[in-house]
Amino acid sequence: MEQKGVIMRTRLMLPIGLAALLILALFTALAGQAVSGADYTLATGDGLALSLSADGQITGLQIDGDELPVGLTSSPTRPRG
Repeated sequence: MEQKGVIMRTRLMLPIGLAALLILALFTALAGQAVSGADYTLATGDGLALSLSADGQITGLQIDGDELPVGLTSSPTRPRG
């Protein structure tokens, strides 16, 4: 009689372990998606929109729907003299 209980517990170990691993993988994927997709856009009523990354860097700027370049395209030069 006791041997039947041991067999039942052994049979349940694999499905329970797989379910736990699937739940862990799901939570890990959801946490990664939440962190990577955390961009923010600040918009005003007059057509100005500023997009920021999760760490606060400016990623985009729009005025009346027109995208403006963000960042330096070439290194700044200092006047010599």
